[in-house]
Amino acid sequence: MTISILGADYISFYDYAKIKGLSVGSMINRAKKGKYNTAKRLGKKWYASRTELDNIYYQYGIPDSEDFITAREYSKINELVYTTLIEDIKNGKYSTPLKYKATWYINKTEVPCSNIRDEYLTITEFAEQNNRTRKEIEKIIDSGKLKYFRKSPLGYIYIHKDEKLP
Repeated sequence: MTISILGADYISFYDYAKIKGLSVGSMINRAKKGKYNTAKRLGKKWYASRTELDNIYYQYGIPDSEDFITAREYSKINELVYTTLIEDIKNGKYSTPLKYKATWYINKTEVPCSNIRDEYLTITEFAEQNNRTRKEIEKIIDSGKLKYFRKSPLGYIYIHKDEKLP
């Protein structure tokens, strides 16, 4: 149900969660912690600005574009192992994936990242390879002592497998 408060469209958490496949309980907990600027409780129901919620949860929902296909379809088209593709998506090696409920979608024009997987390691993998902790590697990266690393569109860091520690 949408209501108007001071000229803005507010939607109930229940309705928004149903549309986007989210947990109402999680949304209420976030509201209680002050994570939503526009959250209001009216009786037993919670509401927030539809615009604010859309800005926060833009990645949730079935993509409207016909350019998006399921990860399973993408793996078949690009001859990839499905479980490896999902692992790479979760590790931020792709820039366009969207998840709706239990299904991942990806832009069918995105180039597979198999070369990244072959040449780069996650911080955790690099730390294990060099008998260091993840925190130690992060400090070395922050100090600027590593030259060959990449940052994914989601902010994950990958270090070239041939990188040498200082």
